[in-house]
Amino acid sequence: MLLSLSWLREFTPYEGAAEELGDRLTMLGLELEDILHPYDAISSIVVGYVAECAPHPDSDHLHCCKVDAGQGQLLDIVCGAPNVAAGQKVPVALVGSRLPDGTVIKKAKLRGAPSFGMICSERELGLTEDHSGIMVLPDSAAVGARLVDVLELDREVLDISITPNRADCLSVLGLARETALAFNLLKFAGCAYLLWLAWLEWRSGAAHASVRGNTAFCGYGALFRRGIIMNITNPKVSLFFLAFLPQFSDPGRGNLSAQIIL
Repeated sequence: MLLSLSWLREFTPYEGAAEELGDRLTMLGLELEDILHPYDAISSIVVGYVAECAPHPDSDHLHCCKVDAGQGQLLDIVCGAPNVAAGQKVPVALVGSRLPDGTVIKKAKLRGAPSFGMICSERELGLTEDHSGIMVLPDSAAVGARLVDVLELDREVLDISITPNRADCLSVLGLARETALAFNLLKFAGCAYLLWLAWLEWRSGAAHASVRGNTAFCGYGALFRRGIIMNITNPKVSLFFLAFLPQFSDPGRGNLSAQIIL
């Protein structure tokens, strides 16, 4: 089971290191096999802004660009992509950077024009097979920021061995529940907030409460103590309950519903 640390944090407020999480899950019987860093090869790529772009005087397809890559000065970079233009935000490999295919970027002269870096395509970054032109980034990308941060690429992925008796952990949500319990991430304020959301759901008619005689049943028919079951159908509220209140909740019949035992 591959677990993205950034994805896990969408379900539970874990801010610790991947190694610490792996150790704790291993103690719970969910053995950590490895910690992967899938985008380490492009961790040195930064966002650049093409301030100027002019045709190369001695070439019919090259362009001489001046690029702000957050280095304190504009860099001269020669680019052969047909779609490069002034005003773009682009991924830039600075001198000394190593691309996924092993290419090391060096200072160069292309037909007499100096070049201090490389504006990259998606294939050169190992992201896709598209090499029709350079990769153009959103205007909101900060100049000088690391590409992996701008694209929110996974920095750390845990490879966790799931035993046959823990099928409940074959999902990010299931591992988020284990993480919340292992690190005691359930806080009083969070519980109060979630219960308030559930109450609003019930008031709006999106949830309903029921008592079945002297016993209450969850979606799978398991017997619980006497109490009230609230069926939550709002996906966001349901996911939060399942992640943060596993001792009070159980998955309902649908993937986006939960039942809260009060």
